[in-house]
Amino acid sequence: MNRFQIPITSEYNLNVGIQSLSTISSNNDTTNGTNPNAMNVPEWFGWIGVVICILAWGTFGLPLKVKWVQQANIHPFIFQFYFSSVVCITSFIVLAWNDWYFSFWGMLGSACWVPCSLLSLVAISKLGLGVAQGIWSGTTILTSFVWSVTLFQSRIGNFYLTALGLLLMVVGIVGVATCSKWNTRSGTTVIDDKSKDPQNINTEQSSPQHRDDIESTTIMEQHETRDLTLKLEEESRHSTDEMHNSVSPPTYASEDRHNGEDAIAFHETHQKAEVSKLKNEVDDLESSPKKTSKFVNLLSQSKDYIIGVVCAVGVGVLGGTMFVPTRLETHQGVAYVIGFGVGAMAITSVLVLVFLIYYFARYRVIVPFHFKVAIFPAVTACLWQLANIFAFYVALSPLGMTIGIPLTQTSLVVAGLCGLLFFKELLGWKAIAQFFVSALIFLIPGCILLALFGKA
Repeated sequence: MNRFQIPITSEYNLNVGIQSLSTISSNNDTTNGTNPNAMNVPEWFGWIGVVICILAWGTFGLPLKVKWVQQANIHPFIFQFYFSSVVCITSFIVLAWNDWYFSFWGMLGSACWVPCSLLSLVAISKLGLGVAQGIWSGTTILTSFVWSVTLFQSRIGNFYLTALGLLLMVVGIVGVATCSKWNTRSGTTVIDDKSKDPQNINTEQSSPQHRDDIESTTIMEQHETRDLTLKLEEESRHSTDEMHNSVSPPTYASEDRHNGEDAIAFHETHQKAEVSKLKNEVDDLESSPKKTSKFVNLLSQSKDYIIGVVCAVGVGVLGGTMFVPTRLETHQGVAYVIGFGVGAMAITSVLVLVFLIYYFARYRVIVPFHFKVAIFPAVTACLWQLANIFAFYVALSPLGMTIGIPLTQTSLVVAGLCGLLFFKELLGWKAIAQFFVSALIFLIPGCILLALFGKA
């Protein structure tokens, strides 16, 4: 085989794509959707690849949570630059046992991966490693299944068990995504970790004038409300006294006296109703700012959670789409990896350059690259690329795309354990119980059902 097979014409790639799409139906009829023209990978090696993928993908986000990285507050674009650089460099390792081949389908896959990786950084920072990976792992499998059924017209083996698997996965994803609501510390619900940030506490403690202003404003409002109530009661009593004086009954007409007493009683009842109504209005005015304040606080506290969930779902959708071009690549081996790495570096470089220019033009500040902590993005990239390379071999093994790849997404359990043991992301037995019930009873069994019965 020629070691320098580089397709350079767009006509060639178009023909390859058309040929791949036209033959994909026949490829789907093979065991687990593997390509009959692909290199032979023994099943035992596929299982080794699954284990490595679970461990590597379950721990690749740990360097993001190290305190030095948190203190440096590296911008996601800078982190991604280091990430893509290492992915590009390590992609050439496959040349040690494969011939040179550059896949333009790999560049297309990297176009999905770069924004996917950026979103994963945001999701981990907002939700934590365990919850974020739980959401995007399930979403990735759902997205892959949709692509397989729609674009590649894969036949479903058992419709009912497949539907059950999808339902279990959806329930598991929702359970993992919402388990943090039970987070408790010493019996108190933890809604927003930012409220416990030392910096925020110091800021609050360093501004007593602000607190005094708030307290004085509250006291003034209370005094104004009390004065208004007293004034209303005084006016009511004064009006009642006037009625007594003006409607005093004549001594010579018992019927007129009777009518006068009825008028006084009616007026008193009316005045009491008016006072009660005004008091209720005052109470509503007092409670309205409190309700509004609670609603605003709830929105502000939930903002990070909503952003994290949206980003995690985006990671799953892009991650499930990222491997679609691999089904269109007809070359043997893991030739896809080099094109993927080069494409990731090229796309990231363009994005980072645009970001640096924009940031400097707006703030007149150069974004720091934090070279002292660059080792942590490098470690993250190495772990991810290790799993990425073995994932290609898993796909080429008899385990294939329908059993092997979904099993690798059980890395969410490893990620959850790491977040629980090392970073205390889940606090309280309710949060921990919901996470493991959602993952072990719903999400993972759903993955297995989808893997076994989602394809004929």
